Amino acid sequence: MGRTTNKKNTSFKNVIALTLTIVALWLFLASITTNTTVAAETPTAAVTVVTVKVDPSTQVVVTAGTPFSVDVIVENVTEMGAGQATLHFEPNTMSVSQVTEGDFLKSAGTTLGAGLENINNANGRVTFFYCLTKQGSGITGSGTLATVSFTTDPSSASGMFNLSLTDTMLVNGTGSLIPVDTIANGTCTIGGGPPPEPTPTTAPSSGGGDGNDGGISDTSGVQPQNNTPEPEPTSSPTPKPTSTVVTPTPTSTPTSTPTVTASATPSKEGGAPETESEEVVGFGTLVVTVALAVTYFVIKRRR
Repeated sequence: MGRTTNKKNTSFKNVIALTLTIVALWLFLASITTNTTVAAETPTAAVTVVTVKVDPSTQVVVTAGTPFSVDVIVENVTEMGAGQATLHFEPNTMSVSQVTEGDFLKSAGTTLGAGLENINNANGRVTFFYCLTKQGSGITGSGTLATVSFTTDPSSASGMFNLSLTDTMLVNGTGSLIPVDTIANGTCTIGGGPPPEPTPTTAPSSGGGDGNDGGISDTSGVQPQNNTPEPEPTSSPTPKPTSTVVTPTPTSTPTSTPTVTASATPSKEGGAPETESEEVVGFGTLVVTVALAVTYFVIKRRR
């Protein structure tokens, strides 16, 4: 009887030890699976870049002598109370005709600086400074600081010319400098001057002319020195130009076919991609393992 009891206790202890071993193995495998699960990508916060730029960055003036203008724009500023910049240009090709304060600072209150711009067309630069009159006030966002209008020289050479910014300074409402991260310059491409008007060519006269300079000589009343009669010029009808209507041939523009990119479906709570739940599979493995252990224990007891 005692041996039977000891045998049962030993079998029971073996079952418990086997069960604990399997549970420990399951926990180890579950930890490995959890560590190897691909972590969901966490969206990073957008970096704010303070920029002063010439807009448009590129501009084409088809004919020399045509006026054009550019805006000086500030972007992503916080509580800006004042702004200054100097714009450089090619003085042999263009000159500044007017500088107008933009609407950005004026939208926050009364400003100073309009009419005090320093235009130096001889050296090719213009400097402007605008500020809010109310101390401690400022504006956040992006907008136009100034608009610079140019006239171009009709006799100037064609080419691409730089519009460069220097001495940029932005200040907030408390008087502290706002660091400028990026300065974006611009260019202006100016075409050649108007094409020259065609000048009539003078036909040479045989034996002399009628005294008119630069015109076509009339040879109908001039007698040749030889006795051979000169045939009279016959007037040939000038064909009338016919207007040809050019019908543009439509060209087929290839359209890009949108590609469908598979993306992870965000979960209801956090926005991270859903993954296969290894916990459910692990729990099922644990249940099966416990069931096998219990079955093994019952079989041993019957024996």
